[in-house]
Amino acid sequence: MGGLVTELLRLRDFGFRYFGSDKPIFSHLDLSLGPGQCTQLCGPSGSGKSTLLACFQGGLGSAGESQGECRLSVPSGLVLQDPSAQLVCDTVRRELEFGLDNLDLSEAQRKRRMAALCAYFAITPWLGASTAELSFGQKQTLNLAAALALRPQVLLLDEPCAMLDPVAARRLVDLLGHLQREQGLALVIASHTDGLYAPLSPRRLALGAASGSSLPCLSLAPPSPEPCPEPRLAPAPACPAPELLSASHLSLRYGKSAPWVLDDLSLSLKAGSLTAVLGANASGKTTLLYALAGQNKTQTGRIKLARRAGRKVRLSLLPQQVQSLFSQDSVAKELACVGIRPDQFGAGAAEQLSDLLERHPLDLSCGQRQQLALQMMLAQEPDILLFDEPTIGLDQGQRAWLVAAMRQLAEQGRALLFATHDRAFAGLADRQLTLFDGELL
Repeated sequence: MGGLVTELLRLRDFGFRYFGSDKPIFSHLDLSLGPGQCTQLCGPSGSGKSTLLACFQGGLGSAGESQGECRLSVPSGLVLQDPSAQLVCDTVRRELEFGLDNLDLSEAQRKRRMAALCAYFAITPWLGASTAELSFGQKQTLNLAAALALRPQVLLLDEPCAMLDPVAARRLVDLLGHLQREQGLALVIASHTDGLYAPLSPRRLALGAASGSSLPCLSLAPPSPEPCPEPRLAPAPACPAPELLSASHLSLRYGKSAPWVLDDLSLSLKAGSLTAVLGANASGKTTLLYALAGQNKTQTGRIKLARRAGRKVRLSLLPQQVQSLFSQDSVAKELACVGIRPDQFGAGAAEQLSDLLERHPLDLSCGQRQQLALQMMLAQEPDILLFDEPTIGLDQGQRAWLVAAMRQLAEQGRALLFATHDRAFAGLADRQLTLFDGELL
């Protein structure tokens, strides 16, 4: 007769409500987690997955009130969805050593643990790098390694593969499976991706939809089209799509002895085009977008913006960390700052937004923040839109919404360029480019 399974984490009739909200974000949740077990938190954006992970570690006591039982009885580690928010040290080595400083380990034990982490996560080549210079995928990898350095018995993960390329994501799942089988590590994973974590044999805990979890797309007038030349003796050929941006011979690196991130790179964007840029973590996708937006200064090359309807074309960038765009203490104020009123969203939209308008933007789910930032971006009526991993944190309904919105924008004559690890989403584009060794292939 087998022994009883030790219970590491327990929920009993658990619910949580943020202060200022009339209804709980979730309620009546039950869960029991033992060694080596995995639970995947499922549900649309805004249903409370990230909130529940924070509740496990008691981090939301000042933000709301709970009911029922939430008990985590063993050491745990938490990896946040936003990797930059979790880093505390200036170098990769110090970030890994930070948690170990508080453990009673000999120097030999510290070195062995560091060596194991660097081997598992292939961190050694960038062990001496500044954390500020890491790609988002590298930051996510570093946060996971730092959490595992403390040997937790329960690991809480918020969309851990969202910023990883497909190879790195599969490697991470394999590693989690090894720790699950060999060391009895228990896992709680919040994710919209179902099949990726199948090797971990997860049980599913479904959280319900949150009111106001989807923002409708703005209806924008198309930019003024470029005029075609008047025909003379013979009919003119069909007017080609005008070029809105031309980047030629761009080169950029982050230090005199550092490798080139962009190396003599050229790119053009035409009206009505949808272009996807793929590439591994740290290949330079974010660097390229910021260079095109004029926020990264290149060492060589030129970026030329065309003129349209008597003015230079407007360009907007939606970054991975969309919270950097927010400056107000409510959704309503953020929208007002860019000239948007709730009654401009169309019939029924005000009701959808009623639970979000008074919320602080930083209290929204990742998917909700992404949609709010996109609404603010569209309000500027840009001719060129740059997106950095736009599907991060979006549930299936929001992904479908984003696909429809991007297609509509392209049909209106705008040029869209997006960097992504999501190959299925990249299929939306009419041109797919791969950034490798500083070049677009």
